[in-house]
Amino acid sequence: MPESYSLGLTYFNRGRGELVVPLDRGTRDAVAAAVAGVRASHKTPIVQCLEIVSQQIATRRAEFSPYERHVVVVFTDGIETVDRRGNRAVLEQVRKLRS
Repeated sequence: MPESYSLGLTYFNRGRGELVVPLDRGTRDAVAAAVAGVRASHKTPIVQCLEIVSQQIATRRAEFSPYERHVVVVFTDGIETVDRRGNRAVLEQVRKLRS
């Protein structure tokens, strides 16, 4: 990705979502280093991670511009296992992000 892109990273850590690199410019190397160190830890809290991402985007829009384009990419080796609503809850979060 171009260095001019604003990047952030949220990942699953022991059954909960964790903000690892806040959404900002100049974070490309920090994101790459964090991704290189990711290790599987069983539970998959996709919904919680998407909630964190939504908060990061809302903060970014409030501080910089409501017109920035945001793209969320999810890499997972499984389905939602923490939220009892399962993948229905994931779809709800994706719909919220799209609006």
